[in-house]
Amino acid sequence: MKKAREESIKHILKTIEAKGVSIDINVLKKNSLNHYLDRNDIHRYFIQYGISNNVQYIWDEYLDPIAYGEDELLKVKDAIEMIRVSGGMSFLAHYNKRIGLQGFNESQIEHHIKNLISMGLNGIERYYPTFSKTDTVYLDYLIDKYNLTPSGWTDFHGANRPEVDLGSAKDGFFIPFSVYENIIEKLHNK
Repeated sequence: MKKAREESIKHILKTIEAKGVSIDINVLKKNSLNHYLDRNDIHRYFIQYGISNNVQYIWDEYLDPIAYGEDELLKVKDAIEMIRVSGGMSFLAHYNKRIGLQGFNESQIEHHIKNLISMGLNGIERYYPTFSKTDTVYLDYLIDKYNLTPSGWTDFHGANRPEVDLGSAKDGFFIPFSVYENIIEKLHNK
């Protein structure tokens, strides 16, 4: 997958260049933290060279709209099975974002989640800094109806997002510690 992601970099750079941002692949290679280039290298380039320091904007405007190639991602069923076999729990994150189920109505979202549950999905992200009250009410409905384990995330990415920490974010957002305790308890009782 990593090699396939690196092979897609030239296409991604051409697509970004069409939007007016030219990135030298050699600079990406020089500054890469990994053996293979990926979208995170492009993301770091935007920040490092002052093109944008808005993390979400970079992903929403430049990176997420570019489709991943077939070899760049696992099939959902395979990923859930790999997690299960390794003793973990699988969670759906960002259900209402473009990289989730954005664009579907609640009935369609519920249908997709039922399909994921049939594949072995264990839980859903209930706590996320940008979820609205409507989102959390809907998530509580899904969690209760399908006995899903709630999880939470702040999108902590280290120094790339200094305003975000593990378990808490700006504007007083925090994930109750009981969420993590519940997940740990369920993992131990599997």
